[in-house]
Amino acid sequence: MAILAVKDISGIAEPLPGFFATRSNGIEGEKTLNVTGYKTDLNQHGYKLVKNENILIYKDEEYIIKTHKEKTSKNGVGVEVTALHRIFDDLINYRIYEEKSGTLRINAMLDFALKGTGYTYEVDYTDLPTSVEVQNFGWDNSLALLRSILEKFGAEFDYAGKRIYIAKKIGSKKDEPFLRYKYNVSEPEKEIDTSSFATYIRGYGKQKDDGTYVVQAEYTSPLATIYGIKHADPVKDERFTDKSSLLAEMKNKLGDSLDISLTFTAIELANMGFKDVRKGDYLWCVIEPFDINVQLRVLTIEDYSNDKKPPVFTFGSVTKKASDLIADFDTTKKTVDKVIDASTGTIKASALNTAGLALKSDLDAHVKNTDIHVTASEKLTWDSKESGGNRRIGSPSDEYNLDGSDV
Repeated sequence: MAILAVKDISGIAEPLPGFFATRSNGIEGEKTLNVTGYKTDLNQHGYKLVKNENILIYKDEEYIIKTHKEKTSKNGVGVEVTALHRIFDDLINYRIYEEKSGTLRINAMLDFALKGTGYTYEVDYTDLPTSVEVQNFGWDNSLALLRSILEKFGAEFDYAGKRIYIAKKIGSKKDEPFLRYKYNVSEPEKEIDTSSFATYIRGYGKQKDDGTYVVQAEYTSPLATIYGIKHADPVKDERFTDKSSLLAEMKNKLGDSLDISLTFTAIELANMGFKDVRKGDYLWCVIEPFDINVQLRVLTIEDYSNDKKPPVFTFGSVTKKASDLIADFDTTKKTVDKVIDASTGTIKASALNTAGLALKSDLDAHVKNTDIHVTASEKLTWDSKESGGNRRIGSPSDEYNLDGSDV
């Protein structure tokens, strides 16, 4: 059982025996701790310290309690709290009261954003831009400035203690083994959600005193040629002062994606041959029924203070580019063109003469079959009031007319 302790703002620390912790570690850098427990004789002193803004210590890292819920039950009085890793609390509460403009390297921007925070950094420059152009960079908290730097350079970050690690992509790509349908992946799911689908978006950056914008842009997805113009909510963000960064954010908001999510425990991954899987790692996934052969990424890792409960790894999601969707559409269109007569909009007779399918003559005979179809005279007789038109079927509590209208 991993040791869990609590410390108040004066530095007094107490253990929390009988408490359970669940830690979630995500690819966006967030790291949260959910802790639950009941008050007992063994933890009564520590229990009193489990309050907002006090510190939870778990696996040599500190988390600041942000939400606190206490309740009673048959087991007595208990508490559930959620805590955020210290780095977020430290950086969001430290502010930079100056700004920079010009073409800057990432290390210069990091020095500026983290100055005075007590945090240091290490950068893997592989595949990162040498520099970016910024205007009025500053006058914000250090966390917001760090996020802005990562966005401008297209980078990700991780951390340990007060050391921040930055790279184009954290994690590594593993060529073998791989996750495969019916081999080590059972019942995968594919879901495509178009409820927020859009093909056009506008963006507005920093606003001037006169109400105009320093930069604004618009973007139309190639999919608009197929589905037409569908407007998305515009991006309005004071952080953007250059068009390229604004456009990148707009495209990200409008992105077409195919979401695939797979979840495995550490034991399941080990049985498949995967060892030392970390956040950000890419693993090959092959799912033939969905025509998927991609590298899925470890997005979150959830571990527990209970040693008998193995960590859980969640994989996803894959972005399918607009050009790929257009290619899929073109393939479908070519197939449809083979069976639909463009001039009449009806099925081509030749398309029905396929082995295993009904012939056009068969369909004609079926339609004309008077033994299984109601004739015109029969329909007139049925519809007449004298013959019981509007006849009811079903139970008395669920009655409706044969024509589909309510009783």
